[in-house]
Order: sequence, then structure tokens, then C-alpha cells
Amino acid sequence: MKDKKLLTSFVYVVVGSVLFAFAVNMFIVPLNLFNGGVVGIAQLIRTMLVETLHLDIKFDIAGIINSLLNLPLFLMAYKSLSKHFFLLTLTSVVTQTIAFTLIPIMPIVPDVLTSVIIGGLIGGFGSAWRQRRRYRYPGCLYGDKITEVQCRQAVNRCQRADLYYLCLEV
Repeated sequence: MKDKKLLTSFVYVVVGSVLFAFAVNMFIVPLNLFNGGVVGIAQLIRTMLVETLHLDIKFDIAGIINSLLNLPLFLMAYKSLSKHFFLLTLTSVVTQTIAFTLIPIMPIVPDVLTSVIIGGLIGGFGSAWRQRRRYRYPGCLYGDKITEVQCRQAVNRCQRADLYYLCLEV
């Protein structure tokens, strides 16, 4: 029974991660907009590399850069957080990496506002889908959330951890 629930958690994480990557690559990135967090930093680095070095790459390297940026965060998670948390977070980021790399960047909706709204709805649904089993088997959606969890543990789950995490993001 416990293994079935854990497997279900992994399915939710994989499906949600693919939906999130689909929304980003089909609705947000074609408009030259960027996400926040580690994914957004990876997108910025990708854009700088492609424009500066004039690379002609047939796939999106933002997913690969995202994985590389998350490596130090995974090391922190592995050492200080639970095994389930680490595995679900790793599953999410690996799935995102594959999906960001394989899903082509192409606009579906030409109108900017419509595209942002649809992309936000699909991406938000994907993010929420990944969290469906979060409380039974806690896990992370993104690598940068590892810092939030560690901050919460450091201040005994105090509300000030949210403010501290916000300062880390800025």
C-alpha cells in the first residue's frame, strides 16, 4: 500500500512537470518572457549563450542548464532532507530537463495576453498537479525550493522563513 502511494506521487510529479514544461515552451518562451527561480536563470543563460555565441542548436538547452544549476541544491537536499523529498525533487527536475529539451519552442497563440493567460493556467495546473501528494510524501517542485525547506527547518517552521526565502530569491 505504501509503495503504491509513493508510485502515485511519482506519477503526479512526472505528469505535472511535463505540463509545466509544455506551458513554458509553447506559451511563455516564444514571447521572449522568462520564468522565475532556477528555471528563469537557466533561460537567461541560454539566451545569452545563443545570442552571444550565435549557437544554432536544434533543441532547447535551458533544461540542461537548469539541471546543472540544481546540482548544488541536490547535494544540500541529499545531506539534510528526507530520502522521499530528495527523490521526488530529483524526479521533478529530471523530468523538467527532458521535457524542456524535447518540447519544441513554438508559439501556439499569437496574441501576447492570451498566450500568457493560457500558459499561466496550464503551468499553474502542472505545478499544482505535482503537489497533489506533497503532504503524504513531501517533495519539492523545483530545486530552488530546497533552500526554502532548509530555511524553514532552521527557524523551526517560523513564518519568518517565508520572508528569508523571499530575500534569498531577490
